Amino acid sequence: FNRYDFWGTHLMNNKRYKNSIFRGLNVTDGFPFLFRKLFSLKKPVKAKNCSWMIQYRTQWPPPFYTAPFDDFIKCANSSGLTPADYSSTYVISDNPKKIMDTSSPFTKSILKQMNLPRSRVTSRGRSGDLKTMQTMYELSECKNAVVSLGSSFGSCIAGLAHVQKLFRVGHDGS
Repeated sequence: FNRYDFWGTHLMNNKRYKNSIFRGLNVTDGFPFLFRKLFSLKKPVKAKNCSWMIQYRTQWPPPFYTAPFDDFIKCANSSGLTPADYSSTYVISDNPKKIMDTSSPFTKSILKQMNLPRSRVTSRGRSGDLKTMQTMYELSECKNAVVSLGSSFGSCIAGLAHVQKLFRVGHDGS
């Protein structure tokens, strides 16, 4: 989609399929089912104990961009994230180094207590898609999520996990 919106909602609300193939199934209930059918792993992975998942996308085609990571932490904190949740919070990003390089000292102190990839995690190249799918299933039991608005990766995980509290952070931090 040229607007870079999450594709699952568009697919399930497509007038051609909504009431025929999907039989009026709403996106919240239908997407996890659809996702598991389309993208099942040959070797299942164990889901991690995950209280919060924070997904931060840095790579966008111009003119799109993501708000500072500090806004994601602020959103999570105001929505119920507590210090007791830090050790079971997973941060995923296409550029984890950028998160640490651009965060405030306060956010960096929190990040050090969370599960943050230590190297760049890519979904491209040999075995990239497999690693991406494994990550999605590993985080499929997260209870809360803060994702980059418009990013399908975070929305896919949140949908797969039936996340009850999902928050999307816009490019302006809203």
